[in-house]
Amino acid sequence: MLIEVAREYRQVVSYDEVPVIVRQAVLAAEDKNFFSHSGVEYRALPRVVQKTVVGSLAAWRKDGGLRLRFPQGGSTLTQQLVRGYFLQDRTSVEAGDALFRESLIPRLLSIGLGARATNKLLRKLEEVRLSLWLEEEMSRRYGSKEQAKRQIFARSASFHYLGNGRYGFAAASEHYFGKPSRAIRRRTRARRRCSRDCQVARGLRPDRGRPAPQRRRNQILALMARNGCIPESSQGAAKPSRFACQPAARSRPMPLPRSRASSTS
Repeated sequence: MLIEVAREYRQVVSYDEVPVIVRQAVLAAEDKNFFSHSGVEYRALPRVVQKTVVGSLAAWRKDGGLRLRFPQGGSTLTQQLVRGYFLQDRTSVEAGDALFRESLIPRLLSIGLGARATNKLLRKLEEVRLSLWLEEEMSRRYGSKEQAKRQIFARSASFHYLGNGRYGFAAASEHYFGKPSRAIRRRTRARRRCSRDCQVARGLRPDRGRPAPQRRRNQILALMARNGCIPESSQGAAKPSRFACQPAARSRPMPLPRSRASSTS
């Protein structure tokens, strides 16, 4: 009898091994300016600040205490990679009531913000610092910003958790759809499939009968059409259609290791 004992299934891929249509879907959904920024999308900061202020004020009116409420999203692919590679320990404990840095500044901040918000703020600042450092180091190592970006994207495509113990697009494609990711090409069905691959770890696994994955798929298709990746006609034709998983025969759900849980903010 065969017993599956691995907790993580991962296939490492290069940038060129990720189909073009999958790259376009990921960038449209996660980081449309990935190849132009330096690791942090400064143009998104006003939106993030506005959402933080609005969310914090709403929570203050409701709960009676001033606490920062950071919005979901706003992170670049580089920041997401840094969070998963270098800051796993912090993200796993930042929701607790204890500060993970017991120095003067965190203590002062926690008086007004609370321990959880202080932890998250300090983690976000460290995330920004490491993202800028990573882009600079990768550019120096690989000789150009373009090559650095390709390497960062490939690592992101191989690392991120995509549900059921699968890490990276290649492992997720085989599990959810029963075929390797390289089989995804610029066809209507491929567009529908790859437009949600990068979202499955956020409660959007493409399981049969769940409406949320289809809504998110349609949102990403609209973004891809807006960016000129697919024609408007393809987007409109795909929206009414439903999809269902075709998992590999012996694939089975695997538990998510706590230390590898990926955050979305």
